[in-house]
Amino acid sequence: MSSIKEFYIEKEKRELINTIGSAKYVSEDQKEAMIAVMLNEQDVDHWKDQVIDMEKRLKDKIRNDEWDRRDDEAVALQARIDSKKKDIRDKESRTTHS
Repeated sequence: MSSIKEFYIEKEKRELINTIGSAKYVSEDQKEAMIAVMLNEQDVDHWKDQVIDMEKRLKDKIRNDEWDRRDDEAVALQARIDSKKKDIRDKESRTTHS
């Protein structure tokens, strides 16, 4: 199901890029800026999905007694989650305030 959703998201993205690219009264710099903003927002959404998946994996491993929170794997995964969350906050603050 998610592959169908991803297909349509990519299709909408391509159509929007084509629409922006064929706009008559918009400069090339403006077109590039609009496309860059759109792609950056999608990157953040993708990162958020990754964080959710990683958090679910960590929670499942601990709940199923495969890992303890102090295990190296759990600590490493939590560090990746924290790093990704920081990257998301940084990217969102830069795109929101610029």
